[in-house]
Order: sequence, then structure tokens, then C-alpha cells
Amino acid sequence: MKMSRKKLPIGIENFEKLRSDDFYYVDKTGLIRDLLNNWGEVNLFTRPRRFGKTLNMSMLEHFFSLEGDKSIFDGLEIAREKELCEKYMGKYPVVSVSLKGIDARTYETAYQMAVQIIMEAAAKFYFLLESEKLNEHEKAAYKDLLDKKMHEKIFTGYLRKTISIRDTDVRKEMKENFYHGVLLGILGVKSRWGVMSNREMGEGYADILAEPDTGDMGIIIEVKYAHDGDLEAACREALKQIEHTGYEDDLEDDGVEKILKYGIACYKKRCRVALA
Repeated sequence: MKMSRKKLPIGIENFEKLRSDDFYYVDKTGLIRDLLNNWGEVNLFTRPRRFGKTLNMSMLEHFFSLEGDKSIFDGLEIAREKELCEKYMGKYPVVSVSLKGIDARTYETAYQMAVQIIMEAAAKFYFLLESEKLNEHEKAAYKDLLDKKMHEKIFTGYLRKTISIRDTDVRKEMKENFYHGVLLGILGVKSRWGVMSNREMGEGYADILAEPDTGDMGIIIEVKYAHDGDLEAACREALKQIEHTGYEDDLEDDGVEKILKYGIACYKKRCRVALA
């Protein structure tokens, strides 16, 4: 009887995909045990390019993350370390950052791309800290996140604590992109949510579409920068754009009954949230 061969993982850097889709994998999960037993406050991996650093980082992320699928480690070396797995597997919020995707022709563009990536990661970290105060199964699909006042409070608090006014000192057309990226970072904390940026919907492109894993809700977000500081007016402009372009039509066609439409306006370290 001829046995089918596994697939070669050429270009696969996501550990979960590699394990779930039956690719060949040289077991390196013993690294997890070594890192835990030989504890260091900071660990530096200095292998050359193409030696699997990104895949190992992905492996570590999936092992420690609250969002991780424990079954992908079945049969691997680390699974034999019962005590370590019981203590550490799936027990931590994890923020993963990669700068390898930055590709720009100018220093200014590369700098802004790097800032946006780091701010998204910082937003995830900040939101994870805040959400620990809520929990209870994320308060049934992040009930408090969907509440406009809570959203406004978390986002404003994050801006005040982390960004510099210089971070927003970019060309007019890039200001909205900056806050857009930060919001994606906050929403991206839930890996099982569907979160899409600049999704074609209706007669335009919605800034952010989020679909919670409850499967019965869609969240449309339009982000505006209040160049004159009038946050209320910018929120109204954002909601008007959602309405006029018919973004919700696509969700209704898919049978989504509960649709939340948010206009979010930002100015320096302040924000305002409006719900249609």
C-alpha cells in the first residue's frame, strides 16, 4: 500500500498552518523547554536568514497564547513535558511583532510603516491589560468593547499613555492611516474575529469591518482625522459616509441581522466615538 507523502513547507512561517495542513516539520519544540528551564529576561536569536527564526517565533506564540490551539503540539517533543505544558501552555496574552514586511522607497514611508506596526502591537498590549478587568468569556463577545463609551475611554487612554504628538506629524493624507492602524491593533487582539481593512463594500471601501466569532454581528468602522479639532463634526462625517455608500448592504445580503456602525474621529491624543 502506497503511503501519501506530506507536503514540503516551502515559505510556510506560520506554525499552526504548518501543523494543521500536514506539512513536514522537523521537531524543534524542545526549544520551548530550553527557554523555560534556562530562563532569561531577554532572549536573542542570531541565526542567519532562512534558518527558521520566524517559524520558531510563531511556534512560541502559539504555545503560550491564550488563543492557541493546544492540539497542534500533539505528538511533539514538548508534549512529553506534562508539567511545563500544564503550567505554561495557553496561559498568556501574547503580542507578536514583525518588521520584515516593511518595504518602502523612502525613509519617511518606511518610518511611518514601522511606527504603525509598533503602535498596533502596543494597542493590543494595552487593550489586553484593560480587558483583564472585564473578562468572563470576554463579556459575551466583548460587550464592553462594543459600548461606545468604553471604546472611547480605552482608545483615548491608550493615545494619552503611548503616542507622541510627533507620531501624528505626517502629511495630511497619512494622519487617518496612523489612527486606522492603531484601531486595527486593538481589534486584532481577538484572532478568531474576522477583521478586515479597506474592505470593498456597497459603493466604496469601509475602513474597518469586524465580524465577532459569535457569527451574528457585523461592525463597520469609519475613521476620520479632525483637522480643525472638531471631533463631533468629524464623527458625523464618518457616519454620513457609511450611510451614503451603503456599506451595510453586503452584510445584510449575507444574512447578518445586527450591524453596528461606528464613526471614530481623532485629533492628536483625543478621540470621539459615535454610533449610528
